[in-house]
Amino acid sequence: MARTANKLTAKFVAGNGHKTPSRHSDGRGLYLNVSASGTKSWIFRWQAHGKKREMGLGSCDLVTLAEARDRALAAAKQVADGFDPIERRAGDSMLKLVEHYVQIKASNWASDETPKAWLRVFNRYGGPIKNLPANKVTTDLVALVVGPIWETKPSVAQLLLQIIRRVYDHARARNIVDQTSQNPGTYLGTMSELLPKRPKNKNLPSMPYTALPALMAQLRAKTDVRSAVALRFIILTGLRKNEALKTKWKEVDLDRAVLEIPGERMKARRDHVVPLSTEAVEILQAQHSLTGGNPEGYVFPARPHGGGAAGHLVSRVLDDQVPAPATVHGMRASLRTFLSNETDTPFEIAEDILSHAVGSHVTRSYRREQAVEKARTALQQWADYLAT
Repeated sequence: MARTANKLTAKFVAGNGHKTPSRHSDGRGLYLNVSASGTKSWIFRWQAHGKKREMGLGSCDLVTLAEARDRALAAAKQVADGFDPIERRAGDSMLKLVEHYVQIKASNWASDETPKAWLRVFNRYGGPIKNLPANKVTTDLVALVVGPIWETKPSVAQLLLQIIRRVYDHARARNIVDQTSQNPGTYLGTMSELLPKRPKNKNLPSMPYTALPALMAQLRAKTDVRSAVALRFIILTGLRKNEALKTKWKEVDLDRAVLEIPGERMKARRDHVVPLSTEAVEILQAQHSLTGGNPEGYVFPARPHGGGAAGHLVSRVLDDQVPAPATVHGMRASLRTFLSNETDTPFEIAEDILSHAVGSHVTRSYRREQAVEKARTALQQWADYLAT
């Protein structure tokens, strides 16, 4: 008598001679699915209301035959009880999925502000899709929540789209949504027909470099204001705000007058060496006396004896000192324009100061030592100009 269940063996599943594409029944709705490329996964199939349904149970690389049988049995019981296994599995709301995604991906991001920004943006602008399961989120609904801020807050709108797109892909990888379903957060295609033309990215507003000596003089007068001191350091080094504010003393070498930032803290994910001008060294020496210089401590703590510096405080100092709409990040553009207009700094050195990738990895490694000293000259020229 033919077997109706447990037809497959672990040896058969692990074998390499399967026809591609093909499906092999284990019984009770469980199938070994072999794709055209030869990858193997588990599928559970059933029929409801006269329609054939199926859902993925995971890759054969991760899910054993025994585990697949357990998952298929659990799904079959749900069908017998009148439930849709896909609906039950997709019960987590999009907000829960975003929270889960942020938790598992946080260590991959250069700044610990990124996961906070994701949660803040999705909570504020996610609207009706926040409480929906992923398989109920449609392109129309995404356009509904993105549309109101698409032109007025283009950077926020594009971040919201990115969140939806990545979390939906995450849900697909977990077999929470149909593997063949369209990602509703993808702009190209249907979404582009539902929204106005994508706004062009604009550079963050900067100050003319000729106005910066006056600003620096004002900041030097605020020696007792921690955020003002941090802003001076940001302007002198050309670092991004979070790269500067998250600096720890273990990254500082005052004897060599360099700051060595590990790649995981950089936007470009590459180690970055910052040669320090005389004024930048003086700032660090004063901060060392103030904070005690614990290797694991922040150079610019929000409080005198601990904690990370709050970026919004630095931005507030800038807002108090210069006309809108200049930004902290825009100071990098001011430095870059100065180097182009007022110095003989080679293009690749100026770009390297801002941690912009120029040339191949081999080329960058070959010129690193020479580049540091040329960058030191350029940044000292910048510091001297800011002191005029």
